[in-house]
Amino acid sequence: MMEIKHVSYIYDKGLPFGTRALNDISMTIEEGAFIGITGKTGSGKSTLIRIMASLLEPTSGQLVIGEGKKVGLAFQFPEHQLFEETVLKDVMFGPRNLGLSDAKDRAIEALKTVGLDDSFLERSPFALSGGEQRMVAIAGVLAMDPDILILDEPTVGLDKAGHDLVMSILGKLNDEGRTIVLVSHEIEDILDNCKEMVLLSDGCIQDSGEPMEVLKRHLEIAPKRMVLVSELKRSGFDVDYSMDIEALALAIAAQLS
Repeated sequence: MMEIKHVSYIYDKGLPFGTRALNDISMTIEEGAFIGITGKTGSGKSTLIRIMASLLEPTSGQLVIGEGKKVGLAFQFPEHQLFEETVLKDVMFGPRNLGLSDAKDRAIEALKTVGLDDSFLERSPFALSGGEQRMVAIAGVLAMDPDILILDEPTVGLDKAGHDLVMSILGKLNDEGRTIVLVSHEIEDILDNCKEMVLLSDGCIQDSGEPMEVLKRHLEIAPKRMVLVSELKRSGFDVDYSMDIEALALAIAAQLS
């Protein structure tokens, strides 16, 4: 479990150009949660997850992480951090530098988890496609076996196949009991995959809860299909927010006939 208690953060505190990035944030992340965090650029998302990963110390407030729990963070475009001559060495880097005797086994297992088999082990990470590099970078975090995995826009820049693979992997990891914190502007991903959603605005939690319920209250950021459902309901159609476009079309046709 992770608990964030009244956390605030000010960049360049005490200077004339100091900027308050977070203001009195409180939230609890239970074991096995799959939480999506979203908000406009500058809303405080990146600052919040850096505090969660203990890369920043709050200006005020407290971060409490369950005893013995490890936190892993994959930054946006994590493939930019690749540097070793082979995929295996890159993924092994973290556990090897902690002196873990099973570093190689951890790396191979992590690569398998992200869909990269043994044929990738001795390849240069710089000879891979962008999507494959992303998987190698995520595997590097997984090799550390974090209890809480935080990802900052993990699908940005990927094609549909790469996007779908990343989301599938995150779903599988969560099904296996891993806690996932996903920062994303892709509202569809949060709606379709996350159990809870946190909406940030100007460094504050504007709303939180089950994604569908949060988005009903904030249709300005909701997927177009939810906006369509809202308009149809207003026009008297018996439709539901859980319907996809095909189901909506069938419902409209049936009610018009």
